[in-house]
Amino acid sequence: MDEVKPTGARRMLTLEQVLEIVPVGRNTLMRMIDRGEFPRGNFISPNKRVWYEDMVQAWQDALPDHSSRKKRRTKDAAKN
Repeated sequence: MDEVKPTGARRMLTLEQVLEIVPVGRNTLMRMIDRGEFPRGNFISPNKRVWYEDMVQAWQDALPDHSSRKKRRTKDAAKN
């Protein structure tokens, strides 16, 4: 008899689950997807999109440690 091997199935996340991980609103996430800044996900039916957990993890890992948009406070500014 053939042995059944694990398939290595990837965990699928719904939009709601992705929004629990990524701290932005729904509209912001959709704009990020449109601009190519976040994975598009996969439609598993005409109206159901999912993201593989490892794709979201890879996106997180690719983020810089600090934001270039964030202004850094200098020591002089912190004293005032």
